[in-house]
Amino acid sequence: MANVSVLNHEQLQYLARTLYYKETEAILHTKFNSETELAKRLKDCKDGYQSALALLDAGSELEHRFRNDEARASTAQEIFGYIINGANYALQTVRNSSLRSHCVEKVREHVKLLADAIEVVRNVNDVAKEVTEYRKAMLEYTRRHQNPPSREFSRWLKGSGIKYEELVQRYQAKLKFRGRFKDLKDVQKIQVYEEIIEASGRGKVKGHRLSKVLGVAGISVFLFSAGVTVWEIYLADNPLQTATRAAVVAMSSVGGATLGSDIGVALSSCLPVHPLFVVMAGIIVSIAGAFILGDFAGWLVDLIFKSGGSTTLSTEGLRCYVAPMPDGVALARQILHHHPPKY
Repeated sequence: MANVSVLNHEQLQYLARTLYYKETEAILHTKFNSETELAKRLKDCKDGYQSALALLDAGSELEHRFRNDEARASTAQEIFGYIINGANYALQTVRNSSLRSHCVEKVREHVKLLADAIEVVRNVNDVAKEVTEYRKAMLEYTRRHQNPPSREFSRWLKGSGIKYEELVQRYQAKLKFRGRFKDLKDVQKIQVYEEIIEASGRGKVKGHRLSKVLGVAGISVFLFSAGVTVWEIYLADNPLQTATRAAVVAMSSVGGATLGSDIGVALSSCLPVHPLFVVMAGIIVSIAGAFILGDFAGWLVDLIFKSGGSTTLSTEGLRCYVAPMPDGVALARQILHHHPPKY
């Protein structure tokens, strides 16, 4: 797996623009149910691009606003650093365009609260310490993307046939958190995910400790990041069959397919796992290079992460499409080495 590059503000703007152009091209080559649907997907793609630029602009604007404020200048710089790390994470490691937009919006909301906080709190040093930890933690989550789980952990997952929700429940029990996972506090859910991440050999980041100043928005960012990492680990040694990709692509090739009746029935005959597993794989790590696209991506992923995979939900009527998405890590590497890709 290629290393994630840490790009600066201008390089990230270039990466966002490159992804936008490439994803627009992929959308234009996808057969949608109607011209209205095509127009909507193109608009969603553009909105995601503009959201990423707005996040980056917020950092430079914040740094400029407080550059002459001795008490707040360094904290504003730390927030900018957090934004840079968050943008690197979203633009490089989240390849699904719908899910990436969802991730960027989470970071934007958190940054807004951080920016508001340094204007109103009396002791800005407390916020500064918190922001520094956010910045460091986001960088660690970005770097984790390139670290495969240990072979021993991967073999155990594959050999045991353990379900995702069973994996989560096992590590919840290890932490002695009682009750259903979905009823835990979000900070506790992050702790459970981090236990799995550490057990897998991907390293250790205590993101659940970062909730003292502005809890909810920050926790949402790190619950997402931790959840994505655990799903990547869970899927790492569980390659989906070629037949599964063929079935999903065929179902979605003309006018899309519904997640419930269409894809569920098609997959039941070729893969002995719950269709939701395939959908999550298609959203988070792709199915043999094809990504499942749809407005539901952020909603579905959040629901799974918050429930630990044990939730009962209906995906009937949710229409999806399949399209190849550009590799943000590879594009970032080209940009970093001054060989920008053609688009």
